[in-house]
Amino acid sequence: MKIFAASIIMALAATIHAGAVTSKKKDAEEARWLVGEGVWGTATAAAAGDALDTSVLSYGVTDEGRVYLYLMGEDSNDMEFALTISEAALPPTKNFAKAACGKLGILDPEDPRCAKITLTGTTKACPVDKSTYDEACSKGWDALVDKHPSMAQWPDDHQFVVYELQPSDIWMIASFGGGSVIDPEDFRSAKPKHHPFEWIEESDFSGAHIESDADAASPKKVEVPDSKKKVERSRWVVAKSLWATISTTSVRLGGSKWGNIRSIVDGSSLADCTGLPHFYLPTPDPTNVDVEANPEIAITMSEAALADRLNAKDQTICDGLDPEHPLCARVVLYGTAVPVTDVAVLAKIEGDFGARHPFAPWLAKGGSHTGGQYFTIDLEKVTILDYYGGANVVDVEEYLNWSSPQTRSLKLRGAH
Repeated sequence: MKIFAASIIMALAATIHAGAVTSKKKDAEEARWLVGEGVWGTATAAAAGDALDTSVLSYGVTDEGRVYLYLMGEDSNDMEFALTISEAALPPTKNFAKAACGKLGILDPEDPRCAKITLTGTTKACPVDKSTYDEACSKGWDALVDKHPSMAQWPDDHQFVVYELQPSDIWMIASFGGGSVIDPEDFRSAKPKHHPFEWIEESDFSGAHIESDADAASPKKVEVPDSKKKVERSRWVVAKSLWATISTTSVRLGGSKWGNIRSIVDGSSLADCTGLPHFYLPTPDPTNVDVEANPEIAITMSEAALADRLNAKDQTICDGLDPEHPLCARVVLYGTAVPVTDVAVLAKIEGDFGARHPFAPWLAKGGSHTGGQYFTIDLEKVTILDYYGGANVVDVEEYLNWSSPQTRSLKLRGAH
C-alpha cells in the first residue's frame, strides 16, 4: 500500500513538473511573439534625482530574440530602463476606436488576456560608424530597418546610434492568474508563438454597446490640434487615449524604474475631459504595490495608439508615421497617484469606463474581484513631443484650465 501511495505521489509530482515546464515554455513563446509582432513601446528610466523619465521608442528584434533601439547620441550606453509593450498596439487597427485588443477585437487593453510585457535591462551601444559593425550590430540594424524602413533616411547629423537592450528581467501577463517572470535565456531561445486564451468566445461580448468618444462629443470629427498649440494638443491626446503606460518605482525590482499597461479614461468625451485621466489598480497588481510604497508615477500616452490618427487610406498608425517620429505626438503626465474616494466622482468614473471600454464591464462596476481602487494623478509636470526639436514642458495651470470648443459651446448655449 505504501509503495502504491508513493507511486501516486511520484506520478503527481512528475505531472506538476511537466505542467510547469510546459507553462514556462508557453510563456517564453508568447513573450517572443508579442515582442516580435510589436513595433513600439514605452521606455521608463531614472532621471536626475532618481525621478521618473519616460519616452516612446520604436524597436526591432532579431531572429535570436535580441532587442534593438535607435537613439540619438552616444550618452545612453549602460543605461538601465524598462521597455513596456502592449498587444493593444498591434493590428487590426480597427480595434483602436473601441478600446479593443486581439484578433477578434473583444478584449480590453487591461484584460489579462490582452498580453503586455516589460523588459528591464541595460543598453549596449553599437559603433557610430555602421561600416565597423560586428555581426550582432549588423543584425540589429537590419531588424530595426525591417520594422521601421524610414530609419534608413533619418538624418546623419542627428547622431543616431543603434543600441541593444539586454534584459535582466522580463515580466509578462497574458492570461488569468497574474503575471509571470521569464528568464531572459528562455526568452531568447524560444520560438515566437501566440497562445491565445482558450476561453474567449465572441458571443460573450456580442451585446456590448460601442460608442467612440468622437461620436459622444460631436457628429463631426475633431481635427488634430496644430503642433503650435501645445496645451490643446496635450489635452487632445490625453482625452483621446484609452490606455497608457503607468510608470513607477518597482518594489519587486528593488527600486528600478518600471512600466505597466492600464486602461484609462479622461471623461466620457473630449467635451467632458479634465486633463486628469482615471485608472484602476487591482490590489495584487505590481503597479498597485509600487504606488503603495511610492506614489510617484508617470502616465505616457502616444498618438500611435489613437483611432483618430490612423491614416484614412490604409489605416496605418499615426497617419503613416513611425511611432518614434517627432510628429507622432506623445504626452507624459508626471505627478503622484491619488486614490479616488468621493462617491459622486466614482460614479462618474464608472460611467466613463462603461461608455468608452465596452469590453471591460468590471471597470464600470467597481473593479475586479480581487479588490482595488480607482486613481487619478496629482499633476506636477506635463511634457509633449509633437514636433522637431525635442519635448516641450506645458504649463500645468494652462493645461488644467483649457476647455474644448465643444465644452465652451455647451456653456454658451446653457447661458441663454
